[in-house]
Amino acid sequence: MNSDLPGFEDELKLAQKDSVAKAFAENPSPDGLADIGIDALDAVENLLKRFYDEEKPDQPLACQAGCTFCCHQYVGISAAELAIVTKYVETNFDAADQLQLRDRLGKTLEATAGMNQFERAASRIDCPLLDETTRHCTIYTARPLTCRGMHSLDREACEKDDATPGQNHPIPQFEDHKSITRSIAIGLHLGIAENDLEAKELELGRALLIALSGKDAIKRWINGEAVFADAVVPEN
Repeated sequence: MNSDLPGFEDELKLAQKDSVAKAFAENPSPDGLADIGIDALDAVENLLKRFYDEEKPDQPLACQAGCTFCCHQYVGISAAELAIVTKYVETNFDAADQLQLRDRLGKTLEATAGMNQFERAASRIDCPLLDETTRHCTIYTARPLTCRGMHSLDREACEKDDATPGQNHPIPQFEDHKSITRSIAIGLHLGIAENDLEAKELELGRALLIALSGKDAIKRWINGEAVFADAVVPEN
């Protein structure tokens, strides 16, 4: 890949922005928004596969199913990613599971109220979308770009960081992996903004609770209503 060349991130951002702006202008609906998000997730997965296939790094990823060291922080998402997760939950969770999820979302929001991003991560409070029994993500195939960008090359570093909350130990990562997910995410936000829509980064838990509890929340947002004004990611 040419990710070491100057302007690589800008190229990804601009290409994603233009693609999103055009696609949403053609289909300004909740389903259209979800499709845009799916295209962004696919783009990231394809680029990551290309990176790992071409570079063949010597050091493997330390991440594996059931590893939850990074699953206790605010997750910033775009409205398109929210549309994906909302649709996934409404399609794959039965009524009882959706009710339990809304309850977990509400309890997590109460427990983390007033926390900035650093305090939220240090709290070690689980993401409400994490299964309490299996420790697996309940929306894994629909997980946001932020989650797809999280990775580690050293499990011991993650264990050390987890054992000492608030000390913010560095986690070794591939810069290309972070660059790809970051660039596509920024391009997604920029493309949404091109259509004169509010493009602030939303916090997954807060925004999802609103989307699952309010009638046609995403459609109302598309129509210009400030539905997710209280779901913006808190500052550091």
